Amino acid sequence: MLKSLMKKIGESATYWQSLANYAERGWGLLYSVILARLILPEEFGIYALGISIAVVASLLTQWEIGNLVRVDPYYQKKGFGSAWAMTKFLTYVEMLVITIVSVGCLLWGVSVEVCAVIFLYGFFSAIDKFSNLLRCDLEGKMKFKQNFKVKLIFTPIAALITIPLALMGCGVWALIGTVWIGPLVNWLVMRRYNPREITKQPVIIKNFYAIVRPAFWQWLCHCSQMIYTRADKIVVGTISSKADVGYYNRAYNYGPLSFLILGALAGGPAIVIFSKTKEIASLWRIYIRRAGVLFISGISFGLLWLLWADDIVLFVFGSDWLPAVPYFKAFAMFGAVQGIYHLTCSLMQGRKFFKSQAIINILAISMAVGGGLLFVKNAIGIVYLIQITMLVSTILMLYYVFVYAKNHQKV
Repeated sequence: MLKSLMKKIGESATYWQSLANYAERGWGLLYSVILARLILPEEFGIYALGISIAVVASLLTQWEIGNLVRVDPYYQKKGFGSAWAMTKFLTYVEMLVITIVSVGCLLWGVSVEVCAVIFLYGFFSAIDKFSNLLRCDLEGKMKFKQNFKVKLIFTPIAALITIPLALMGCGVWALIGTVWIGPLVNWLVMRRYNPREITKQPVIIKNFYAIVRPAFWQWLCHCSQMIYTRADKIVVGTISSKADVGYYNRAYNYGPLSFLILGALAGGPAIVIFSKTKEIASLWRIYIRRAGVLFISGISFGLLWLLWADDIVLFVFGSDWLPAVPYFKAFAMFGAVQGIYHLTCSLMQGRKFFKSQAIINILAISMAVGGGLLFVKNAIGIVYLIQITMLVSTILMLYYVFVYAKNHQKV
């Protein structure tokens, strides 16, 4: 009975998160197809570069308190007030850091557009921490419907503002002008589904140490993962042009089609399911099934890019984006790599192996940095380096879980 109930709950969580992903990617693809014909690749590159700098600048405060709330029932109840207080402190610190970095970049001679992206994106992302904590509280209770509502509402509203500005020739400022919409929609929806009295939640001082210890390792995990998703754009911007950053970022976002479609199998619902599954055999069965689906779909969609990347890019994004074709081909198998990597990260986080995951990711990234300095000479090399690093991390994490389960007869 309990297994049947858990299966139904898991399927419901995956169902709503899948809908959220489809809404985000469906709207996002339509939105991008339109904007690709209105805004130049160089301007997309400026926007992507600014976001990457903002994310890297704010790494100090990315302690991922929400993950602790998601997997630990105590912080969904008595400990929530302490988690909220810690999030508030980190938000204020992040706002200060982003302000200093954006002003510093401006004084250093970085373009006004990049500095505007750094400040506005970083500022509103900091505020978004509160909504994300409420979301993780809901996800820990296997509630994911609110994620679908956010993705369904956000992009159409952003499009109503961005597209007219792009038609008026505002360029990158059309993108900058909508960075506040996501955090606002996120907050309104999360408060609709999670109306708990936040101000009445008790703040228990002794909880702060209990939060800081696992949160520190989660922070290291987050930092290492951000290097995969953000620092690469900064490197590309350093060794290539702003247009190349735009081409690279477009391929990075839309190359892994399989992961865009099936990402819910490796995301938030997977973390919660792994955290609640006690039997080793059941845990591996869930992992292998999901990994199989992600791998097969990743290879299948990857073949599409290898065979018809020129035609797809021309049809979907227009002739201005044809220089991005080599990047799409290089990212062809990224869907399979990214899917299994994120599924393995979810397995580690669901079992609270935060420290081990952080150490493994840092080790893999150190190898990547060494390899990059020795062998990578252009942006295409960065593409392959990112994928190799993810594969190394995945293998090491799976080895750790296997050895732990063998030695302790449990995970």
